[in-house]
Amino acid sequence: MTALSTASPSTTKTRHTKALLSAMRAMLAQQRGRHTVHKINNHKTNECNEAITITADEPDAKYGNASHIYDLSWLEQDGSGMSVEIAFQRGPIKEVGVNGVTNEALLAVLIHRMTGFQSGEFACSSNQVALDHLVGAMLALKSRTKRRIEQGVEGTNVVHTESAETD
Repeated sequence: MTALSTASPSTTKTRHTKALLSAMRAMLAQQRGRHTVHKINNHKTNECNEAITITADEPDAKYGNASHIYDLSWLEQDGSGMSVEIAFQRGPIKEVGVNGVTNEALLAVLIHRMTGFQSGEFACSSNQVALDHLVGAMLALKSRTKRRIEQGVEGTNVVHTESAETD
């Protein structure tokens, strides 16, 4: 005899979706030869973001104690699994060469996107605040890079000193 499910169709679909995403993430991690250890959830604000799973690799103490590989995955409406990998620079460029994107490159994409929204019908004060903070983050990172260049440590695994003045 087969047991009848008391779960609603939407609950069953949600469980199925989560199981598929979990299997897809495990398969991708195995194919890439690593294990994801951190699940990131602070983006979950609406239905779209609830459907997107973000995982990160183990932080690397040798290179700043940050994660370097992020996987974003979700299921399309037709049930096909999608995944985007963001691979950040791992190690100093003078030692390992360019091997990933930078924080500045990713911020540039977000600034471009938010500027587009602000130039169209979706312009609003919340988008402007977000854009201002993104631009502020970019300026802070550029200031850091300028300081590192001036101190002769840019592109190396050497910590720069903070200046007493703000840029």
